[in-house]
Amino acid sequence: MTEVITAVPERPAFKDRSTSLLLFGVIHILFGLVCAGFLLMFAVLAEIGTRRGGQPLPTPVFATNVMTHGFLTLYFFSVGIGSIRKRRWARALVLMVSWMWLITGLLSTAVLGVLAPRLLRTMPQDSANVIGIVIFGTILLLYVVIPGVILLAYRGPNVKATVEHYDRKVRWTDRAPLPVLSVSVLMGFSALSLLASTAYATIPFAGIIVTGVPAMIITLALASLFGFLALGLYRLKLSAWITLLLLQVIGAGVGALTILRTDFEALYTKMGIMSPDIRKLGILDLYRDPAILITMGVAWLLFFAFVLSLRRYFVGDGPRTRAADRSLTTG
Repeated sequence: MTEVITAVPERPAFKDRSTSLLLFGVIHILFGLVCAGFLLMFAVLAEIGTRRGGQPLPTPVFATNVMTHGFLTLYFFSVGIGSIRKRRWARALVLMVSWMWLITGLLSTAVLGVLAPRLLRTMPQDSANVIGIVIFGTILLLYVVIPGVILLAYRGPNVKATVEHYDRKVRWTDRAPLPVLSVSVLMGFSALSLLASTAYATIPFAGIIVTGVPAMIITLALASLFGFLALGLYRLKLSAWITLLLLQVIGAGVGALTILRTDFEALYTKMGIMSPDIRKLGILDLYRDPAILITMGVAWLLFFAFVLSLRRYFVGDGPRTRAADRSLTTG
């Protein structure tokens, strides 16, 4: 009698995190549904307000909100499905966006600490503290706690090993280091944001407020520059890194001059977003607040140091190519 031996599949040498990826994939899809709901609600409220004879919503504000919520909806649905399917690119994208989400949240919390006294002065004294706690708690939850939890769920070595085990293909996120890829994605999003902001047809520059077609041309030129930077950084082009570095230095000088010299009330009026609430809250005064200026300066210094640290990725071997990936897969 011949004994038949059935091969037993080898157990992975890591803790399989498929359940965690499934759970957080569903959570991302739920976030996508919320963003889609806000997008729909925003459009419905704008239509209802117009039909009731109210002030029509400015086109630039509507376009910016549609772009932002539409992009977030697409992102959450994409990475949610990718996480459920245990795709390498989904984990990489979640890590990049969540880090930016968390850093933005920490900066927003710092700004809120400066803005809070102004907000509380405009509210009834008996409820001001409660409202302040609710606002601060909401900001902390949405912009610090949630991205922090997502980072903890996706950054572990077992999660990395799980997606690499189930997804053997080389994905687009594998062709550049994650730090470089993060800046590339940021530049790409900045380009899209600038395209949406062309609807305002207004841009401040060193104390001068440029409007109309010239403002749109400048905005489109900046969007194109950011788009080329995103592509160049992804391809690990040294010229793109140098350009980004120079842009940070020049942008810091021009930005500081613009903030110090611009009449923001005139700017908001020409953009069509000036309102009594903005004057009441004293938001325009924030651009002269030393605490806000210091926060902006610290944020710039941290990002500039981060960009400097990326140099090591641009002086070695070139980026991975599809042809090389195919040879690795078939070889």
